Amino acid sequence: MNYKLGTLTYSSAAITYDFSGNVFRLIPHSSSEPLSSTYSLGGGRWNPPNTFPVTYTFTDTITAEQYMMAQEVQWGFSWLEVQPERQLDLLVMSWEITGLVDMATNEGLAVYNLSATYPSGFEFISSWALTQPIGNFIFETGAVGLVARSASATDFSRPVINWAELAVFSERVSLPTLMDRIPFDDWYGP
Repeated sequence: MNYKLGTLTYSSAAITYDFSGNVFRLIPHSSSEPLSSTYSLGGGRWNPPNTFPVTYTFTDTITAEQYMMAQEVQWGFSWLEVQPERQLDLLVMSWEITGLVDMATNEGLAVYNLSATYPSGFEFISSWALTQPIGNFIFETGAVGLVARSASATDFSRPVINWAELAVFSERVSLPTLMDRIPFDDWYGP
């Protein structure tokens, strides 16, 4: 799959990013509401349960694949053996968002007392107890979301667009434009 990556424009003065272009999201094949973020009210890396909805996305399809592989290792299963309606389709969406808080650079991480080695040590759900209060604080500042190092990525030497995740506070931005929905069998697997 060759989808053009979006662009992240950094403001060192504000320690924020603006995003424009394609972003990628995983949803169960059975989902009939691909742009809904209500599932996230159960809690995620950056939002405590029953607080605010977040749309979690990847800036590159390779990072989405790394996420899937990390889940297989963490939970000891194969996505290829999951019931088809529960397998994850890849959404390709176009989005323009300004003012995303920087949780990708060493400087941005330092603002929230996270080490420059992040996400090392934060790969598993057990770490959400440390990241959810940070996401909640960022939400309370009125921000629209954040750009973070993907906890599934292993190489941060390439440009941020190649390994980042966007956690967008859904109620504060316009919905993205759905460009494509690729079934699991067409984007993931051997």
